[in-house]
Amino acid sequence: MKTVKTKPPFRKLVGTGRFGGDPSKGQGHPHSNGNWRNAVEDQLFEFSDGTNVQGMMTGTIAVSTAKLTVQNTDGAGNCELGTGFVYLTLGDVRMEIATAPPIVALAAYPSPTLLNVAGALTTMLGNLPGFTATNAGLGVVNITGPTGPGGGLIPFSVEHLGTKVDFVLSPTSGSLTVGGPTLGPAIQT
Repeated sequence: MKTVKTKPPFRKLVGTGRFGGDPSKGQGHPHSNGNWRNAVEDQLFEFSDGTNVQGMMTGTIAVSTAKLTVQNTDGAGNCELGTGFVYLTLGDVRMEIATAPPIVALAAYPSPTLLNVAGALTTMLGNLPGFTATNAGLGVVNITGPTGPGGGLIPFSVEHLGTKVDFVLSPTSGSLTVGGPTLGPAIQT
């Protein structure tokens, strides 16, 4: 889990030229035209992993995301799901998915092809409050959660109880990616 802390923007008065220049070139040099910078406004972002970034928030807050990939196929598009169950956790919902025939949670799809399993999971996950899911094709389901740093606190995990690993999650940290501020450069005036 990666959290972000920041303080309000602050303004620093500076007395430098807007452009780099070579003072040895004299006053007629294109970069010594009297065009001076008065202030720089920025803020400090402190990440829980110990990194600090100085800049400005651009106003765009990223959403928390994750990806689920249906792992086992026989090469002809049919899923070779293992025997047993998969417990998939997203947020405060823990879903039990039977992977041995008949596939209980995916009963609408009697033939477990890669596309059918991914399609059923897209529907299931997309119906959870606060989440959207899109089928990206080739057995990949993209999941979008809430906006902001709190996404790093939302559980996202899988537990396989059977003979095969049926689903692979990304990220593997046990939670969604941290949606956070989009950082840009300092504002120079």
